[in-house]
Amino acid sequence: MSRVSSQLIFCGNDNILKNTVIERNAAGKIERLIPLEVQQHETARTIFYNGIISSNPFSISEHLDSETFFNLKKNVNYFTPDEIPAYNPQKKLIIDLKGTDQKHISAFFNQLIAEIPQLSSEQIINAACYYPAFICQSDNVIIENNDPVLVLWLGFDLRSGKMISPVSFTII
Repeated sequence: MSRVSSQLIFCGNDNILKNTVIERNAAGKIERLIPLEVQQHETARTIFYNGIISSNPFSISEHLDSETFFNLKKNVNYFTPDEIPAYNPQKKLIIDLKGTDQKHISAFFNQLIAEIPQLSSEQIINAACYYPAFICQSDNVIIENNDPVLVLWLGFDLRSGKMISPVSFTII
């Protein structure tokens, strides 16, 4: 049994939890989401992280056939560490990290900060983790009885919700 928490937990489906502990069994399955407001005492052996917890980024290009992927790219803002095309705020955003190493991911997010500073942490994490998984009908969300890989995002100002340099994430 392990327990983790942070200031914000982005669960997917526009669900953001504050002051909540994620309790996982030895296999990584989420047993409970424990709101700290209803706890009479602190949950023992909980690791508190400074950042945002979400599920692991989801690579949409690895889950769609080439024709579907090509047609999708025409209707969304599709960004990769290799390419940041002109941003259209009227279209959904997908960020596909495609197994890119951490050094290039940090450089990519720094470039995003410079080119599109209005993007919020919620938009970034949804675009990298949840919207692509939703399109592919993958259950990549943080809910009880699910077993997503959890990551900790760093480099966001939690008050404003904006990116600050350097942005990175690590598996927890």
